[in-house]
Amino acid sequence: MKAETRLKLRRTKTAGNVIPITDVNDPRLRPYTALKDRQLAAEAGLFVCEGEHNVRRLLASGFQTVSLLIAEHRLADWADAVPEETIVYVAPNELVSQVVGFAFHLGVLACGVRPAGGSVASLLLARTLVVLPEIRNAENLGLIARAAHGLGADGLLLSDIGCDPFARRVIRVSMGSVFGLPIVRSSTLAEDLRQLRDEQGMVLVAAALDEDAQPLRTFERPAGGGGVAVVLGNEPDGLDRRWVELCDHKVMIPMSAGVDSLNVAVAAGIVLYQLLR
Repeated sequence: MKAETRLKLRRTKTAGNVIPITDVNDPRLRPYTALKDRQLAAEAGLFVCEGEHNVRRLLASGFQTVSLLIAEHRLADWADAVPEETIVYVAPNELVSQVVGFAFHLGVLACGVRPAGGSVASLLLARTLVVLPEIRNAENLGLIARAAHGLGADGLLLSDIGCDPFARRVIRVSMGSVFGLPIVRSSTLAEDLRQLRDEQGMVLVAAALDEDAQPLRTFERPAGGGGVAVVLGNEPDGLDRRWVELCDHKVMIPMSAGVDSLNVAVAAGIVLYQLLR
C-alpha cells in the first residue's frame, strides 16, 4: 500500500472498517461487479448507487448502508461521513473503473439494503401522491422521483411491472431523491387506488389527452385539504383507458405549435408544481 494511503487510513475515523482491495475479482466486491440490479435485488435484497451526491444522501437517509467502495485518492474526503458499522473498501482508481466498467471519475460507490416492501397503508395520510402504473424507462422514473421529492409530494405509488426504483440509473438520475421519498410498489394497484378513493376519500386525477380533460390550471384541490393522487402514463402510450376510467378527474397541459404532449417526467413536474404551489 502506498505511504500516502496509509497516512489517510490513520487519519480516518473509520480506519478499523477500511479494507484495502487490490484484485477486481475479490469476492467482497461481488455486489458491485457480478450482479445486475435485478439479480442483486433478488439474491441479496441490495442495491448499488454511485457518485458523491447520491452516496451522501444514502448515508444521511434511514436506509442501511452495507459498504462503500472508494478510490484511494478520495478516501480522506469521507473520513467524517461514514458510520463506524459501515465497511469501507478502498482501491486504486484504475481498479474502481474496472469494477464500474468504464473510466469512473466519481470516486465512490455504495451498497445499501433495499427497504422492506411497503404497502399502500403507509401512504394513507399522503396529501399528494404520484401514481405510475407502467413507467418502464429508468431515466423518466428517476426524473419523476426527483421532481416529486423536490416539489413536496408525499410519495410514489408504482405497479410491480414498471422499472425498479432502486436501479442504479434511477438512483443516479433522481440525484438520490429515492432515499427521501416513500415509494411503494403494488401488485394490486387498481385495488389500492380504489381503496384510496373509496375508503380514504383521496381524489384520483388522470393526466390524459382526452378532449374532455380540463386544463391543468383550472383544476382545484378538494376543499378541506383532502389528498390527491395524480396518475401518469408511460412515454410511448400515455395512460391506459382502465386507469383513466378509474379516476375522478382528467387534466391536461394545453399545448401549442402542433406539439401534442410532453415527456412524462416534464409533465409530472408541471402537474406537481400546479398541485403543490
